[in-house]
Amino acid sequence: MTNFSSPLFTIEVPKNVGLSDQVWHLDQLYHLGRSPSYTYVHSPFTCPRSYRSSWWQKIGFYLKKGFFSTQQADRLIKFLGLEDLEPNINNSYFRKWQKIIINIDKILEKNTDLDISQLKQIIQSNSSAKEIIYVFSTEGLYPFTFQIDQLIQQAESKGIAQDLNFADQYWQARSKMPINIPFDPNKIKILLHIRKGDTACVQLNHKTIYTHGAMAKIANSFEELNGYFRKPVEDREYHLILHKIFAKYGNQAFSTIVISDGYNGTFRTILKSLLKEQIYLNFKEIIQLIIMQLSANSKFEDFLSYSDTSIIIGEYNQNLLKSIQASVC
Repeated sequence: MTNFSSPLFTIEVPKNVGLSDQVWHLDQLYHLGRSPSYTYVHSPFTCPRSYRSSWWQKIGFYLKKGFFSTQQADRLIKFLGLEDLEPNINNSYFRKWQKIIINIDKILEKNTDLDISQLKQIIQSNSSAKEIIYVFSTEGLYPFTFQIDQLIQQAESKGIAQDLNFADQYWQARSKMPINIPFDPNKIKILLHIRKGDTACVQLNHKTIYTHGAMAKIANSFEELNGYFRKPVEDREYHLILHKIFAKYGNQAFSTIVISDGYNGTFRTILKSLLKEQIYLNFKEIIQLIIMQLSANSKFEDFLSYSDTSIIIGEYNQNLLKSIQASVC
């Protein structure tokens, strides 16, 4: 292992967010750590919110982690090519190195007008030992994006390299773990993402149940809800988008894939809210809800009526991998 001339840092991405948020945090913290010319050491991570492991996979994961004292990545992270970046925290070379947690949120919250030298001074004031890896940690960087951008721009103006290329890592991983999707390479590609799952509404007789995240509420109209909820886009709006494109340019020029988590998460959230007594439905309505759940995802099949259109629907791990590939093609 190479002797490092600059301080080392690694990243602890939030675990309570989805994949896109995790990758965004990884990118932001990576560039922030590179700003003081620190050397990045990669820590494999998992994404339990986006990629569901079986019980046997979970048991194997924790046994391996316990026996070998290493940080593990699930298949999703391996699929992205973000498992074996070097230098890697699991290398035996780093086994005895001290790990110092650096709460980036607190630093940026207390210091609203930082420059790179001040950031470096604050970080390195935590310890003077030699064999240290600073662990950049956060609960969420969203309030601090402007500050981070300013620091990154300072680093770029000084010629400090920002050399982590997610695209290269992804395509290297595809050469080892290929995946097929139904895009026609000779046509213009359309990828239509329909967000349901955690943001949807279900019409039940004269009641409308709205969901957002882990919450469900019954309301006569969306305007009755507080600002936390996001107004779901109606299905007809998605069809209207495709109709307008095909009417203007012709549908034979396009290859279309429609992706969505579907309604499984929607009904799961409603059920949890019922069990917690956050919403109330009578027995007849509960039976109706169960029947609706069985066929809710079938409405996506309407998109198959369009020429050269495929659908990837449902919260299945393989569907997630296909959806990622469709997004980057």
